Amino acid sequence: MNISFSETEIKIMPSNKVIPLSENITDGVNIHDIQTVSALLKKENLKAKHVTMALPNKATISKEVPLAYLDDEDIEAEIIVNRDRYFPEIKDEIALDFIRLPEEQKVLAVACPKIFINQRLEIARQANLKLIAINIESQEIILG
Repeated sequence: MNISFSETEIKIMPSNKVIPLSENITDGVNIHDIQTVSALLKKENLKAKHVTMALPNKATISKEVPLAYLDDEDIEAEIIVNRDRYFPEIKDEIALDFIRLPEEQKVLAVACPKIFINQRLEIARQANLKLIAINIESQEIILG
């Protein structure tokens, strides 16, 4: 089950359930009222307790990085050490992930401000859900 947020609603897939949101609860990226969002999800009494949540594309930055020759630990370490070179746009603490691109000698590195991840973790915790992954909306179309 996947949960995504826009400025006006919470969308639960694959059931296509839509929960309307009052103004100023979220801007689609930053969730301003975690307690309200959690309460709305809890009230839905969702059958699946293991969920994924989606981040909108505008919350993340993706870059192809020529590091495929390294092993996974070294790739992560290289990106973290050189984060200002790879992700100068993000000044806050970042959450980072990457995937090797199958036909290229590159990896796709994705970063976002960690606060967006922490907000979703807290919503899941307060709603008694287990958050198993956070996806990016554009990748969800491809992978889901």
